[in-house]
Amino acid sequence: MAATTSAIRNQVGHLFEWLPNWLGFALIMVVGVILLAFGAAGPDAGFIAWGVAVLAAAVLAWWDGARSKPKVSLSPKTFGGVVANVDQWAWLVIFGLFVAALVIGLLTRG
Repeated sequence: MAATTSAIRNQVGHLFEWLPNWLGFALIMVVGVILLAFGAAGPDAGFIAWGVAVLAAAVLAWWDGARSKPKVSLSPKTFGGVVANVDQWAWLVIFGLFVAALVIGLLTRG
């Protein structure tokens, strides 16, 4: 049974290999837009801060020349983007964006 499950997972992983690498960045940006929409619709500014951080991080990593690819997994059931080869300065800026988003989220939650 475990061998069958593993084989199915591998087939699903290979099934999505045809997806273009830029789709990883696009998926990350879609999450940022969703966070912005939730923040605009509700009273929580933390969602807006996270949305801005996610969008800025994806754009900065893309501009920096990082590589991305969509990642699909059945266990755990996930679908998203993975970014690699980010220069150190860009990584530090992105980390700072998420720290700022965390602080804003904590200070503005109701």
